[in-house]
Amino acid sequence: MQPTYFYGMNPVLTKSLINDIRASSRLMVRELGFMNATLAATDWSPSAVHSLLEIASGNARNAAQLVRILGLEKSSVSRMLSKLLAAGEICEVASVQDARVKQLQLTPKGVETVNAIHHYGAMRVADALQHLDPDQQREVARGLSAYARALEKCRSGEPAASAPSLQIVTGYRPGMIGRIAEMHGRYYAAHYHFGHFFEAKVAAGLAEF
Repeated sequence: MQPTYFYGMNPVLTKSLINDIRASSRLMVRELGFMNATLAATDWSPSAVHSLLEIASGNARNAAQLVRILGLEKSSVSRMLSKLLAAGEICEVASVQDARVKQLQLTPKGVETVNAIHHYGAMRVADALQHLDPDQQREVARGLSAYARALEKCRSGEPAASAPSLQIVTGYRPGMIGRIAEMHGRYYAAHYHFGHFFEAKVAAGLAEF
């Protein structure tokens, strides 16, 4: 039997929900290649690939910013940057504001590597999304973005959002029939491919009720 770890978490977060997300996360790590020594069809480690991408985007202009963004030890980032410098993927240039400060920049070789990483990554995403319908594709994009931001907030120490308060009301409220019919229509279209006939039946039944 697997142990249960809750540590005072929100009771809405069920064991099944947590285990499903953990299992999906492990599967993604394996399928995206993070178990390998190199990543994204390059000769570079995952941390080096992410460093190149952050330097290319302008989010990381020096080692200190990379340490903060990647959440790695300063010594690990330093060793990794030394390898990228030696390989000619990046170079150090003097800052315009202060010539004593060295900023990280991609070399032409580094630009080619980043372009190849983007091409490979886009291809993997596109191949996977072809197995989903458009509603599922949008659901994946929204869910992954929200979960990634939540993980980032955990690392930064940002307090968790309070659970929304629920209020139970009785009787008819304007818009209720349309909203319930919409929720049914969207759900059963996404999961069972039901169409307008089903939605019309739901709306008619709700109106009669």
